[in-house]
Amino acid sequence: VPHDVLFWKFWSKAVRKGDWKFINDKQGRQLYNLSDDPGETENLCERFPERAGELENLFNEWHARMPPSRIN
Repeated sequence: VPHDVLFWKFWSKAVRKGDWKFINDKQGRQLYNLSDDPGETENLCERFPERAGELENLFNEWHARMPPSRIN
């Protein structure tokens, strides 16, 4: 992986750090461990709320540094 952390925002807000991926979209908050669950079938948000919060905070800090979008 060429990046330590990967962020994206299109239909959802998401961040990937290591094996962990956090998504916040119209389906709610989702957390996956991609090494154990590459198909993203088991939402781990309730089992690992601290990890979900850490990744959500990383996303929010990144997003706050970005210029305003011209497309919504």
